[in-house]
Amino acid sequence: MILLFKVKVISRKESNLSADKPDDNMDEQTFEKLKDQLYHDQPGDLSKLKDIICGLDRTECMKHWPKILPVSLKLVDHHDLKNKLLGVSCVRHLLETLEDGHLKETGSDGLFFQSLQSCLYFPDVTVADEALSVLHSLLKKFPSQDNLDSITEMIIRGISMAGNHSDKRIYWKQMTCFIQLQGLAAVRFSKDIIKLIQDQLSYPLTEETESLFLSVLEAVSGFVEVTKERINVYSPDIFFSILSFSYANYPMLKTVTSVRLMIRRVFLQMKQLDPESCDKVVVAVTSGYEESTSERLGFLLELHGNEIQ
Repeated sequence: MILLFKVKVISRKESNLSADKPDDNMDEQTFEKLKDQLYHDQPGDLSKLKDIICGLDRTECMKHWPKILPVSLKLVDHHDLKNKLLGVSCVRHLLETLEDGHLKETGSDGLFFQSLQSCLYFPDVTVADEALSVLHSLLKKFPSQDNLDSITEMIIRGISMAGNHSDKRIYWKQMTCFIQLQGLAAVRFSKDIIKLIQDQLSYPLTEETESLFLSVLEAVSGFVEVTKERINVYSPDIFFSILSFSYANYPMLKTVTSVRLMIRRVFLQMKQLDPESCDKVVVAVTSGYEESTSERLGFLLELHGNEIQ
């Protein structure tokens, strides 16, 4: 009888522990309260809502899918900067956590794309930067040339309309990522991209613009790499822009090592593709300056590999 009693006591304790343990990490009471706050556009911090959604594992996301999907999209579509960023974080988590098949079957991949794309119209570029990062992941998982082209066009537009160096740099960094995703298909944007390159490299190199020009040149390098089979027709324009920039910014390039090395890398990429154009452009650039001193020309030759005769 004593042994039987002990077994019953242990069984009750185990039963109580099981009852106290929550089924998952979803705090439904807090979630519903914050959801009402969100849907009624009431003031207050909604970061806890993001924490709840981003704290769910795959099984929990599947279980609460009908609740968390609309709330995540509602956050992304919110008019407030902070809440939009919370929403983008939620979408990132769902994209990384759930199986691709589930997202495709439910049409959530399309909903994510539309919602994130709308962020690119938001005036603060911080939102565009975060949204573009998630869009890149989305388009890698669910390739769509039409969607990829649409985002590439919006990045080109963003660079053109950005009002300061910092915003332009964000778009140029994203351009590099999406050029890689485009692959050879990026050649269809050659005219627009090369025009942006020419416009950007017409500005002087300063301490304030160093990081911007690094991003521009990284994009040029990426563009040349993925389009090398078809880029020859545009190579003289790219050569001319880079050499003109190098020649005009000779004093700064002597001290700004990062940009100087990036120029050398891009130039050697281009020279491997079209050495004849390289020689012609060097002559055209150096003869276009009255102050074409031997020192400046010597620096240019050294910068670009000291292989130009």
